[in-house]
Amino acid sequence: MSATSMNLGKFRMDSSGSHPLLTARPDMRIVKLGFLGAALVAAVTGTIYVLPIPDGVKIAFLPLIGLFVVALVYSAIMYETLVNTVFRVTNECIEEEGGFIWKTQHRIPLSYVRDVTYDQNLLQKMLGVSSVTVSPTNGNKIVLSNIPNGEETRETIWKVVLLSSPGN
Repeated sequence: MSATSMNLGKFRMDSSGSHPLLTARPDMRIVKLGFLGAALVAAVTGTIYVLPIPDGVKIAFLPLIGLFVVALVYSAIMYETLVNTVFRVTNECIEEEGGFIWKTQHRIPLSYVRDVTYDQNLLQKMLGVSSVTVSPTNGNKIVLSNIPNGEETRETIWKVVLLSSPGN
């Protein structure tokens, strides 16, 4: 049987194997903003405790330390989750692989994909990134978070899904 290939914009679909048609990695700027937020809270808290303010007033700002810890822990978890994450689309499946401490690998065969959705919140819009959600028939979806060119990625994935469906 001979191999066939199809053009999908700047990507190619090759029926001879499961070579990646599309590989995407999350943009890390959102995580860096989280660390910056934690540093800002730490700076404000440190400044308050260094200033000659009565101790009664300083105690009122004690929750800022908790906010700093929460922001720092949240940013560290987000960093750990996103730094090693790779999304791949092949002519057979869509894969998500990532994590350092908590390794994850999730694969959805293209024949199971029923919907590909594009989302962009306000912070993502300011940074020029978005999320693409791939929803299969069994409900275990893959979310390509904080990727550049989300609309183009969504269209490419949907074209691959349509081209791999029976009858095409």
